[in-house]
Amino acid sequence: LDDLKKSYAGRLELIYGNAEQITNFGNVWFKALQINKSVNVLVNALGVLRPSTDPTEIDVRIEAMLVNYHAPVLISDLAIEHFKKNKLPGVIVNLGSRAGYRGMPEGLYHYADSKAALTLHTQQIARENAAQGIIAAVVAPGPVEGRMLDSLNTEARAKSLASMPSGKPVTLDEVAEMILFIASRKTPSATGGVCDLMGGSYFH
Repeated sequence: LDDLKKSYAGRLELIYGNAEQITNFGNVWFKALQINKSVNVLVNALGVLRPSTDPTEIDVRIEAMLVNYHAPVLISDLAIEHFKKNKLPGVIVNLGSRAGYRGMPEGLYHYADSKAALTLHTQQIARENAAQGIIAAVVAPGPVEGRMLDSLNTEARAKSLASMPSGKPVTLDEVAEMILFIASRKTPSATGGVCDLMGGSYFH
C-alpha cells in the first residue's frame, strides 16, 4: 500500500472495508461514491484461501463463500444499480480463478466452489445487462505471485508452481493489464467472457 501511495500521490484514494462481515459488504462501494459520484468501472479482486480438511470447520467454508462469492456479487449488484440509474456504460471485472474450472486438492474444495459460483454469476449478469451497455467479465488466473501464494506451506506452494508449465506464477502486472484491457471497452462483445491467465496449465 505504501508503494501505491507513492506512485499515485494525489490520484489515489484508498478505502478500507471488511469483506468477512456481511454488514460491511456495501461499505466500500458507498464510500467510493462519496468521493466520486460517477463510477463506471468496478473491479472485484477479493479472495481468501484457508485450507481445511476438518468437516467440522464450517467457518472456513462460510468464510470462503462470503469473501469470494457473496461480497463481489453484492457489490456488483450495487454497481449495476448505479450504472443504470446514471445511464453509464459500466464495466465489472471479477477476479475468478483457474480453480473455478480445474478444481483444487482436498482441503481447498471450498475455494474452487466459490470461484466457480462467481464465474457463473458474472456470466449471468453479463447476459441480463448487455442491452444496457454494461460489460461484465472474469479474469481467471492460475497461481498469482503475492500474499495468497505465499500463505501456502512449502509443499503446497511447490505443488502450485509445479502445476504451471513454466514453473512460474502469474505476475500481478499480467492481471492488471488484463483488467485494464477489459475496462477499456475495446471489445464489448467479450462481455460474459472468461479471460484466462493460466499459462497453458488448463484449457476449457
